[in-house]
Amino acid sequence: MASFLWSTNLVGYVWGTIALLTLGVFVEQRLGTARYALALVATHVLAGATLAASSLVLGWLEPSWTHAFLAIHYGGPTVGVIGSTLAASAALPVLWRRRLRAGALTLFVTMALFDGGGAAVLLVAASVAGLLLGRRLVRVAARPSPVSSVHEARVLTSVIVAATAVGPLLATVTPHPTGPFAVLGYLVADVHGSAPRAVRELCTEGPTSAACAIGRLNLHPGIGVTLMACLPTLLLLLAAAGLRRGNRGAWVAALALEGVLAAVAVADYFLTIADAGSAVATLSLTDQQPALLLTHLVLPCVVPLTAVVGVLLFGRDLFTVGSPVGHYRRLGLRVAALLTVSAAVYVAVGLGVGGQWATGPTAWSLLTDFPLRLAPAGVALGALPERLPTGPVAHVLFDWIGVVFWAGVCVLVSRGRPAGPAQTGSQNSAAQAILVEHGGPTLAWMGLWRDNQYWFSSTGTTYIAYRVIQGVALTISDPVGPAAERAAAVMEFARYCESTGIAPCFYSATADLEEICGSAGWGSVQIAQETVLPLGSVAFTGKRFQDVRTALNRARREGMRTEWIDYRNAPISIVLQIQAISEEWVAQQQLPEMGFTLGGVDQLNDPHVRCSVVVDAAGSVHAVASWLPIYAAGAVTGWTIDFMRRRTDGFRHGTELLIAQAALDFRAEGYSVLSLSGAPLARIEGTSGPGGADAAAAAARSDPLDRLLDLVGTRLEPVYGFRSLMRFKAKFQPELRPLYLIYADAAALPAIGRAVARAYVPDASLGMLLRLFNRLMLSSAHDAKVCPPVLPAEASSMPRDAFALDDPDAADARVPDPTDHTTVRTPTATRS
Repeated sequence: MASFLWSTNLVGYVWGTIALLTLGVFVEQRLGTARYALALVATHVLAGATLAASSLVLGWLEPSWTHAFLAIHYGGPTVGVIGSTLAASAALPVLWRRRLRAGALTLFVTMALFDGGGAAVLLVAASVAGLLLGRRLVRVAARPSPVSSVHEARVLTSVIVAATAVGPLLATVTPHPTGPFAVLGYLVADVHGSAPRAVRELCTEGPTSAACAIGRLNLHPGIGVTLMACLPTLLLLLAAAGLRRGNRGAWVAALALEGVLAAVAVADYFLTIADAGSAVATLSLTDQQPALLLTHLVLPCVVPLTAVVGVLLFGRDLFTVGSPVGHYRRLGLRVAALLTVSAAVYVAVGLGVGGQWATGPTAWSLLTDFPLRLAPAGVALGALPERLPTGPVAHVLFDWIGVVFWAGVCVLVSRGRPAGPAQTGSQNSAAQAILVEHGGPTLAWMGLWRDNQYWFSSTGTTYIAYRVIQGVALTISDPVGPAAERAAAVMEFARYCESTGIAPCFYSATADLEEICGSAGWGSVQIAQETVLPLGSVAFTGKRFQDVRTALNRARREGMRTEWIDYRNAPISIVLQIQAISEEWVAQQQLPEMGFTLGGVDQLNDPHVRCSVVVDAAGSVHAVASWLPIYAAGAVTGWTIDFMRRRTDGFRHGTELLIAQAALDFRAEGYSVLSLSGAPLARIEGTSGPGGADAAAAAARSDPLDRLLDLVGTRLEPVYGFRSLMRFKAKFQPELRPLYLIYADAAALPAIGRAVARAYVPDASLGMLLRLFNRLMLSSAHDAKVCPPVLPAEASSMPRDAFALDDPDAADARVPDPTDHTTVRTPTATRS
């Protein structure tokens, strides 16, 4: 008990304090103070008792290991905090409970088997005690898991393979490893730096022996040699990443690697022992009996082999995700090209510095030596020790050619993941037919754009438009089809994503879909508010609409009018002006034109899309907007704004005029709804009207992820003006409908964030991103009160007063209303 309060050194006090302030706070919030204190003390005591009891059993199998971990002096609360954390894991959601337990146990067991220290054994004992205690302390109702057991089995297998990769590395970096598998550290060892005296003795007895060559290089191991020694770890970690996605190729690679490493370990040990002679004494094995020799050398290799290979073979049906025809052929050709270039560089540079080698090289000798430069350092040196570098350039070539090659292979494998099947014209036509027949959400038409893929349900009457980006299936809005099939379609789509090794994510999803997914255990976060005008009540009368009426009145006085055009058949003069307006805007942006849910000029070439322009008496185009159809029950019931831009020196109120006149025209034509789309990372809180309740509810359930997105929106406001855009749309007094990002696995959120960014700006270069980052830093360095108002990205090419409605001659003079928080006079974007 006393060891709980006192530590043996300053490091113990530091780690204990960190554990109490981080994990301890988390556990107390989950368990409560009383149960936290009980778990803290109980797991600490049980861990110590288990350590003593286990020594009685392990003493018969591994006496040296048992003596090592019993000789430790330990104190402090860290072990108890770890144990109580595992106990509190019972209160976590199913997905995170599994991952916390699997990750913690795998880490601590790996530390115990390879490092072998007493602290590692204590952590294993505390974890097991915490798991057992948590079943008594925490009573929680069963909750659905959004990820199936197949996915979790893949993750667990991936963790096991990764542990066998990291374990030898852990044994290497530990000064005196004593674990039963510590001997495997040689796979990434032999780079510590040998004792000069021992190397001199080895080289005196056998100047050309493998032991001498290894010792000479280990005297001054370079970074490149160290990295090449870690090659097995790198390859296994790469295979583990593929196993997590259920990739069949990664399964084959993991099997092959485990088998090859175990075979090399056994063979290389005996070859090294036979060649090194007296150096074997350093392993303290020469006096052991043959049976004990096998126990120390062979079993540590055979056990990981049989265990991991057994797990892989037993779970072979989990890894069924294949690749399109020709994927591995293309990957093989690229790797072969990289191999050829690397070999050519090695031979050419090696011949160029022929005097910097222990023996004079030839083209053939360098070419035959090159494959060994791609192998771990110990294997390569043991095979051809006479070809050692003596000069600086030869050393760099010798150490780094393998590192460069394998780094290139990793890049090719990582970037060579297939993106999935491309859409076909028949799939697009089938999706459009389903949308027209059954209708869909206001953003559904965007799912029919180029570059989208389509998944169809087993019934053939529901589809989901999505894009595969960096392992994420990023959808556009909700599933489209009969409402009764929506819940089943979500689950079926999730199973499809699981079978192909990608993470499902519904982007810009409606509240109805969020409720369906929430009941199945999915997570969500509100990313935008959609602004919708019910056209049946649109009149733009009253004080709240005086900004809109000002735009209409000024348009009449200045001879501006709106016209509906068919972009495909419009006069060439109109088309050229629209293209010029778009190109002018693109030329002034720091990032390329966005895509995904933001259309451009190309989307105007669609017979179903309507286009309106603001023109003057001379026929000059001042602003342009496009409108996407909203279908319900086989008919168009409304329109969604998409493309909207204005000429820099054009009519200042062109955007308000286009929206207001379109609303009036659509109402006259009998349509019922007009969507102004959404403003990402922006909300209007405390509003009156139909959207107010939704906004307040969203604010009430705000969580850390919501607060993070709010911070991101604040930082991006000077560049993109999302909130300015939202305030501009609010002057039309719309209904506010939340739009969500819905995810099955919270661990995939970083990948989802990257996928969303790439979806919108797929062609952004590193320089563009750096300029954007610099602009963000400069803008955040100034106080918001003294910074001038900023325009969103889509409006940054316009004058800052482009939308200021302050005309003293306006028919309706503006009267400030202190209770009106939605009609804000602000610059705005020119695209929804």
